[in-house]
Amino acid sequence: MKKIFFSVFILLALCFSAHALEIKKDSTPVIYVVLVDATDGFTPETGITSPTVYYVKQGGSSTNLASPTWVELDSANMKGLYSLALTSAMTDTPGNLIVYITKTDCRDFRASVDIVADLESDTYGQISVISEYTNGIKDSGVYNGIEKLIRQNR
Repeated sequence: MKKIFFSVFILLALCFSAHALEIKKDSTPVIYVVLVDATDGFTPETGITSPTVYYVKQGGSSTNLASPTWVELDSANMKGLYSLALTSAMTDTPGNLIVYITKTDCRDFRASVDIVADLESDTYGQISVISEYTNGIKDSGVYNGIEKLIRQNR
């Protein structure tokens, strides 16, 4: 009963998640992967090496990631948790990126990632630069109005 409740809870959490994973174009971050037993779908799998990794970019076709950088994080305390380093070839196209990982005796893992030109934090950085620029221009009503709007929305 606990497994069913837990599974339903996880499913609902995934379905109603408000934020998608966003990664900046041309970056090389890691994503975290949980691998579980193929039979029960619950038991974490440890000691997994050399999984088969495929990905598909927006408008592309399935590509095999020949030599994935794959690390088991902690087989004693965080069983079944691995990191996969994304390559710049995977993140060079804005849009949706699907990562698919398969390994014998494990359930397949799928992740959907949004590749974006600019992250939200980049936008805030640009607003800050505009604000700094307009601080030096005090004789223009237009620039002072922009500066006032920026300060009100911080």
